[in-house]
Amino acid sequence: DEEKISIDDKTLTIIAKKADGALRDAESYFDQVVAFSKGKIDAELVTQMLNLIDEEIFFKISDAVIEKDFKVVFQTSEKIYENGWDFADIVEGLIEHFRNILSATVTNSTSTIETADIYKTRFLEYKEKFSESDLLRLLNFLNKSQQELRFSQNQKLKIEIILSHLIALESSKSISELISEVNLDNSSSDKITEPATGFYKPSESIKKKVNSPATTVKKTEPQEVKSSATIIN
Repeated sequence: DEEKISIDDKTLTIIAKKADGALRDAESYFDQVVAFSKGKIDAELVTQMLNLIDEEIFFKISDAVIEKDFKVVFQTSEKIYENGWDFADIVEGLIEHFRNILSATVTNSTSTIETADIYKTRFLEYKEKFSESDLLRLLNFLNKSQQELRFSQNQKLKIEIILSHLIALESSKSISELISEVNLDNSSSDKITEPATGFYKPSESIKKKVNSPATTVKKTEPQEVKSSATIIN
């Protein structure tokens, strides 16, 4: 306050994450930002000065996974390239991002998430949009992709492939959901195979014919047939 420096929680969080827990580095970054900003410090300015990845890009990707919006793949790769961000840092940031969503989904809390308060509420909004199994699949895929990206000669192309596969991953169903669907199918099939009672009733005339005793047939004795010669005589 004495130096008339204006800074918000989001900006302080960005500086702290850049310092990675090192107090001296955090103080050095803060002094650089203060000298450059002339008193008013905001998140956008700090992000540009320290060439940090804007955290909004990770939320945009997670939203694209839900909405299956593949346009985000190429918009993101262009933004990474234009800002000169490290492609490996993008994947690492995505792993942390989906880890935070998993934490918020499982615990229904943001106490284990190290980020600005403005982002904590947004992580909680994903609770009804991602299942635990889906998030584990996404994290497993990103972890494998991180290793492959290191040995890629064209990292821009590789990040586009990674993001495309990430968005294309279909939502998995839990075992309980599958069991309930199987039970529902079985109950519906049982209803179909049940004998239909009262569907067909024979008419009274048919009943009488079926129930009436069989008529007896009289046997006729064979008659002697006389030859024509005997008749003449």
